Formats: sequence, C-alpha cells, structure tokens
Amino acid sequence: MDQLAKDDVMDLISSEVYPQISLYMPTEKSAGNAVNKMKIRFKNLLSSTKTKLKNNWDYSNADIEDLLSPLSGLMNDRDFWLKQSDGLAIYLNPESFQYFRLPLNFYEQVSVCRYFDLKQAIPEIYENREFYLLSLSRNNTRLFYLTENDIREIELENLPGSFAEILEQDDSGRSLQHHSSSRGGGSAVFHGHETVEGDRKEDILQYFRLVDEAVSDYLKAKNVPLLLMCVEEIYPIYARANSYNNLLEEFVKGSPGKLEPSQIFNDSREVIEPLTKADRQQALENFMELQGSEKTKSELKEILPDAYYGKIQTLLIEEGAEQFGVFIPEEERVEFSSDENLEDSYELYNYTLIKTISQGGEAFLIPAAEMPAEAGKINAIYRY
Repeated sequence: MDQLAKDDVMDLISSEVYPQISLYMPTEKSAGNAVNKMKIRFKNLLSSTKTKLKNNWDYSNADIEDLLSPLSGLMNDRDFWLKQSDGLAIYLNPESFQYFRLPLNFYEQVSVCRYFDLKQAIPEIYENREFYLLSLSRNNTRLFYLTENDIREIELENLPGSFAEILEQDDSGRSLQHHSSSRGGGSAVFHGHETVEGDRKEDILQYFRLVDEAVSDYLKAKNVPLLLMCVEEIYPIYARANSYNNLLEEFVKGSPGKLEPSQIFNDSREVIEPLTKADRQQALENFMELQGSEKTKSELKEILPDAYYGKIQTLLIEEGAEQFGVFIPEEERVEFSSDENLEDSYELYNYTLIKTISQGGEAFLIPAAEMPAEAGKINAIYRY
C-alpha cells in the first residue's frame, strides 16, 4: 500500500517537463490469475500510451521505448503485481517516475499531455479514504489498516498483545506494577465477555499508555484517522492514555476479542462510510446553500480563469468529465477543442483543478447522480 500525500500532488503539479504521462487502472489484491489479468490490462494501457506519443508528440519508436522503459520494467515484476490495492496510478515524464497503489476504484485512463491528469487521484487527498483501527480487548489488542474495501493487520513489534501479558511481566522493567501509580481503589471496567475480576482502572490506563506508545510512534508521520473498536466503557479510558492527534470520537462498539479481520471490517463499515464521505458531503451542502449567489459558478469558461487567479475555494468536478482545449491568460479566454495534441490542447477540467489546489483551494470528484440540480459538470465556490 502506498500513500499519495498532498506534497506528492504539489510536486507533480510543479513539474514543467513534458510530455507528462498519467495512467490509471483498477487492480486486485488477490494473487493467481488476477496477476495475469492485471498485466494484460497494463499492456493495453502501454500500447495506448505508445500510440499517443507517436501520433500526438511525434516520438520515434526508439524514443518511445526509452521514455517508457520504467513501465516496461514493471510489466514482468511479479512481486509488484502481487502487492496491489484497489487502483494503480502512474505518473511518468522524461525526468521522473512515480506510482501509487491506492484504495480507490479507478477506471482505465491514459493521458499524455502537458500536465499530469490528477482528477481520479483527488479523493485520496481531500477525503478520508483510509483509517487505522485499533481493536482493544483484554486478551487480544491489534492494529489494522482499513479502507472502504479492505482490512489488513499491521504487525507492531512493541504493541502489547494482551493486558495479562503486560501485567505478568517480571523481567522487562515495563510491567504494569512498575508503571502504575496506584494499586488500590478503582473499579472493574470490562463488562460482558470482557469482565476482569480485580483489574483496576489505573492498571488498565497504564496498559493503554503502553499501547498508545507503540501505536502513536507508528502513526505519528502518517496523520491518518485512528478508529477504536472496544466495549463502550473502554473508550474514555483509552482516550485519556492517547497521545495521537487524530483519534476519532466515533468508535466501533463491541468486544473485538479474537474476531476474524473480516468480521471486524464488517462491523466497522457503518462507522467509516459516513466518515469517508463527510468532507465531500459538506462541500456539496455548502455549494447548494450558496447556489445562485455571487459565491458560486457552474460554467467551465467562467471558472477556469478565476481558478488561474486563485479565486476558487472549493471545486466540484463530475466523475469522468473531460473537455480539451486551451486557456489564453493574456485574454482570460478559454477555447474548446475536440481532441488532444501537442501544441493546441489539454484537458481543461484537470487544468482548472491544478490551478485551484496549487493556490490553496480544495477539490472533490462527484458522481453524476450526486451533483445538485441545475449544476454543471464543474462547480465552484469562491473565496470572496
């Protein structure tokens, strides 16, 4: 699993070497026949890329093979294809090559242009598409990486596996007896299947501090939301121990015990689905509230020049929207074209997106069915 961070997007935007090649394709996590299917799909995308380079950029066969050599290398890398997520995004130009295996359901796309086409990858930046889930129980504490479509357990060397394991340590110097400031008072807090006679809140708090130490150290550079799965009484105690700055208030209620990851995934869906769409939904609601005022527009020819000059706060683009053309800054004029070619044309929805986010705005990809009534394929909320 790779992570496409906002800094990565800004680096892609700032690149001035072209042609800039963007490839998107759906992938599968399973091995076996899925590898062969993915390689065939990838080969077809490479073939389309070569055609575009030859027809639109006047590249010779030798120049094409040289430019695409990093992609040819991936073709026969079986380990690469065995380590996929839901979608693969590739960005290549004559000076750089990057790929990202992401938890996004991409459709196939080949873009060979003056700019990397970033539309399909935007949800990775402006929506909560990934989470970490910490399942807390007396005998089985585990950390998982979680997306809308998948769950994967993370092995942390320093993560205490159970309350009893830490309580009974006598040779590591890290027992709860050593850390606990009080052995008296308190009351049992695990209930139902988690009843623990004699376990005190202070002991459990100290145990959770050891858990937090391992988890926060692993997550500190990621800043991905952390979701808990635990019985209701446990959440406030862990919240006291927590030092990670992105712990969610929402949590999956119930005892994870030794549940299979698939069951934990199913139990978590009700919590993560609204969280995944929260920012996008808020952007849609903001647009609908302001729709028809001077704070919004829904015409590409009007929005693009304003994006160029940094006036856009939020951009809503319909999934699959595509319009080639050119923007002439000196005249603040947008000209549409029916095709893409070296001198005259590039994808204008993507260009508008690039100009918006490069100047601090945000962007969301919206399914056509979710676009507000009387909205366009591109809609903008203005800063002022």
